Amino acid sequence: MAYKRPDVSPSGYAMDKKKVILIEDDPDARMMLQLSLKEAGYDVIEFDDGINGFVDIFKIKPDLIITDVVLPRMNGNDLFKWVRGTKEGSSIPFIFLTGHHLMKEYIKTLEIDEFFEKPFKTEELLAAVARLIKAREGKLKAKQYVDKFSIGKRTVVDEDPASKGEKLKQCENCKATMAVTNLRCPHCGGMQLVVIEE
Repeated sequence: MAYKRPDVSPSGYAMDKKKVILIEDDPDARMMLQLSLKEAGYDVIEFDDGINGFVDIFKIKPDLIITDVVLPRMNGNDLFKWVRGTKEGSSIPFIFLTGHHLMKEYIKTLEIDEFFEKPFKTEELLAAVARLIKAREGKLKAKQYVDKFSIGKRTVVDEDPASKGEKLKQCENCKATMAVTNLRCPHCGGMQLVVIEE
């Protein structure tokens, strides 16, 4: 089943909306989730099996993936491993859906961001979607900050410095660059942290 592109602009997806890939082989469940996600303001791209979803994930560049565990052709577990094993997909949050209560313990052993056992409350799923997308944005922002200041030197950042207003500092001992609230270098333990002019 080819994916659908709701609410697209002439240049592609709406820039002000987050893209959520939904992979669910049950058409009724997929329609219910798609409507709820759209009402919450997300662009929803839906698939009915794992292979079609996997093929188009890197073209779509989603902000989050919701997938059933049991799917035709490629199950949710294999999809997760393939996507997370790539550079492009390593930061994409995953939510697993399962109707098999015996799979709960197995799912807990994976590095899945969140999972829901069917039936579940839609509002709880939507809350998880919003939380995971926001968390990913924070991580990507922090990574961009690190990349900006890490050319040719080791860099340590404890979290997004913009959210704390921390100034960029350099350890006089190991020359690591960081934006941290503590007075000790997290890299070498040095106490001489000098504020760098940005």
